[in-house]
Amino acid sequence: MNLYLELKYKQTTFQIYFRQNKILAVDSSYGTQRLLNIMDTFFTIYFIVVGGLFLLNLIYKIIVFLKGEEEDWQFRLAEDVLNWCLYLYPIRKQKPLLTLVDGKSHLAGEYCFFNNTITIYRKNNVLHRELINTVIHEYFHYYLITSESKSKLYHDQLEQFSLVHHPQEILCNTMGKTLTKLYLDK
Repeated sequence: MNLYLELKYKQTTFQIYFRQNKILAVDSSYGTQRLLNIMDTFFTIYFIVVGGLFLLNLIYKIIVFLKGEEEDWQFRLAEDVLNWCLYLYPIRKQKPLLTLVDGKSHLAGEYCFFNNTITIYRKNNVLHRELINTVIHEYFHYYLITSESKSKLYHDQLEQFSLVHHPQEILCNTMGKTLTKLYLDK
């Protein structure tokens, strides 16, 4: 009988019981029970946090989907600033094409004379003030570079001066700062 009880004890020592939807390994040592409780607590907290973040992301995606075109505030603001600049400082009949790009760049924006395109880098213009300043700055490149020879002059001066000391960059930066304040006050 003693041998039977000893075998039964060993069998129940390592057997897994299911109690209250928890898997609990029965062992005679206190450390295993404590380790299982810590792991159980960790996974509970982990799944609550991950599930909460997933739900918040899902709610955000639903809100963006329901709002529709209001999602692209950067394009609407940039277009409004560009039209404002065209109204204040008209120079050519054909307005520049405005393009907002998601790609990486060290620039906030750029103007290309040959395509007549103002390119704005979204990730570098996340604040309203930054975006307004960048659009105004690039608009003044459009305003100043009206021919191939002026485009070449800009690039030649870029080699002669640094970007910080470039005469046209100084003018565009000054106009950007000054007119940003004016645009925000309107």
